[in-house]
Amino acid sequence: MNVTSDTAALPSRTARIDRIAGLAAACAVAAAAGFLALLIALHLVRPDLEPSWHMVSEYAVGPMGWLMGAAFLLLATALWAAAVAVMPGARGWLAIAGVALLAVGGLGAAMGGLFPMDPVGTPAERMTRSGMLHGVSFMLGVPGTLLGMTLVTAHLWRRPDWRPGRDKLLAAVGLVWLTMIVFGVSMAALMSQGASGPGFVIGWQNRALVAAWALWILAVGVHARSAAK
Repeated sequence: MNVTSDTAALPSRTARIDRIAGLAAACAVAAAAGFLALLIALHLVRPDLEPSWHMVSEYAVGPMGWLMGAAFLLLATALWAAAVAVMPGARGWLAIAGVALLAVGGLGAAMGGLFPMDPVGTPAERMTRSGMLHGVSFMLGVPGTLLGMTLVTAHLWRRPDWRPGRDKLLAAVGLVWLTMIVFGVSMAALMSQGASGPGFVIGWQNRALVAAWALWILAVGVHARSAAK
């Protein structure tokens, strides 16, 4: 075995891994920013949907629905790219589980984009396959993203190379949890009251949650990009 040759190859291999991580981080930032931009644009092109009680998935139903589909696919891309960006130096069950759950969250977002929901109020017996798969996407995407971001943050917090970005990372995951709690409590309270339609004020909470996801991805992507340079 040529020890000198093998030793010389290590920096080259490390450089390739860092380069891939840097590209993934840039992709995560661009996709997360694109997701936010499309979400904002949808408020302008679909003024018929009152943001206070319509959830973002409802933008996929009706005119310009493809924009919401594209937004969900961008979110999926951002989650998958963020998972790749944090893989260099990832060790232990926190990192492995976190990256895997981010991938599951990305799968949920992709399914949400590919399978639009049925119109609100559709009876169970008349739900389409697309509508049922959209429900599955919600069950995969929300817990997968929440737990993935939490475990990845816990892992990155321990890494010396992430020390400069710790405060932003902690603030971002704190915002994710805050918006998730508000969304979950609001949803449970309103459903227990049997509220629906204009009285079902859940839209802003839903928007705050997905925006918090995008901000966490941006925080991770920006630091991972600078670390890979």
